[in-house]
Amino acid sequence: MYSFVKPFPQYRWRWASMTPSESLNIPEVYFGCLRVLSLNEGEHVNSKHIFKLLQQVEKDIKDYNDLNVSLARSENRNLFRNSGQYWKNTGTLLSTEHGIELTDFGRSYSSGLITKDEFSAIVIKSMELPNPFIEDDKVISEWYHEGVKIKPLELILCIIYHLYNFKCEHGYLTTKELIEIVIPMAGNKATAYEIFKVILDCRHGTTLGPDSWIANEKSNDKRIAREFLLFLENYGYLNSRQSQNERATNLNQEFYLTDYQYSLAKSLIDSPEISYKSMSPEQAVPKLAEATEVIARKRVLTEITLRPKQAEFRRKLMEAYSGKCLLSNASISEVLQACHIIPVKNSGNDSVGNGFILRSDLHLLYDSGHIKIHEDGTVTLSDYLKKDTFYRKTLPSKIKLPTFLNIENIRIRNEYNM
Repeated sequence: MYSFVKPFPQYRWRWASMTPSESLNIPEVYFGCLRVLSLNEGEHVNSKHIFKLLQQVEKDIKDYNDLNVSLARSENRNLFRNSGQYWKNTGTLLSTEHGIELTDFGRSYSSGLITKDEFSAIVIKSMELPNPFIEDDKVISEWYHEGVKIKPLELILCIIYHLYNFKCEHGYLTTKELIEIVIPMAGNKATAYEIFKVILDCRHGTTLGPDSWIANEKSNDKRIAREFLLFLENYGYLNSRQSQNERATNLNQEFYLTDYQYSLAKSLIDSPEISYKSMSPEQAVPKLAEATEVIARKRVLTEITLRPKQAEFRRKLMEAYSGKCLLSNASISEVLQACHIIPVKNSGNDSVGNGFILRSDLHLLYDSGHIKIHEDGTVTLSDYLKKDTFYRKTLPSKIKLPTFLNIENIRIRNEYNM
């Protein structure tokens, strides 16, 4: 039998707001709102212009993600007044007190200088509890006095990695295990391996004592804890499924690793330590290159090999593009791939208006966000890709877009970082 104690009075894992809005963790919603902030730096968050832009984000998300989100709310009280902590929490928003001010990290992400995969990897490797972006000095002082510092996202990934390493069918974590075992043990300075061993014991019949502390003291604590798992799922590091052993609830929903995510987790766990308090995004990105490349490669490979309709989509696009790559003019059929503008996971269709023919390496770079093609045909590169002499010199800065393309799809992809 195990029994855990609360390490100190102020100990709590906090994601962002005390009243969670899980939809704000969805990458397209998060980025669309971040873009609104970036376009209005220096302005007050309750401006009429921001209200109208958030209304547009609501409409676009509804049209392309089939998701109803309440963002604009009213001219005097939009989501940034109530939920701005979601952007502070991840280090992209510094303040709205005297006008909107993003961090350098937030500016780099909103402008496309770093990709979605790089953004998520940096957050996973650098997010710390206590989180200085959202906690007050009193809370931070108590954590430091107790000598407790936790990287929650990396810790969760490491625990699930150990579980998968033991047996792949054990490679998951539930919110129940998070609040009953992980959070209590982490606060008492247990290692990821020690926590993994206890989870395994409990899955094999060991129980928790009746007085064991559970990190669910306030009404929203279990929802807040679940947001850490949702972030990892939303950015492709975990999948989720209903419990294999219990009645399906959010509390016992299983967030698990697949084979390729296991490799991704290993790359990320083994990558150098980073902190966005002391390191610029430009310094952090090269340290995470291996992990972010694993994500991008798997995304493209999955689309090409597992989608039954991909071959027909490619056939139509090859005909429309006369068998040539839009960016390089390459015409060797074996290296050309069909690329969706609006991804299939965002309800993108297989029409010729929603696709490019790209050389395989350029498809990978486009899907990972290192290459952006804009509505006017302008081609921009991420900071990471600009450092590569070959791509910097051989890729055009502007192209002529075919008339059959749906330009609105290009706008939506870029404005929501799909």
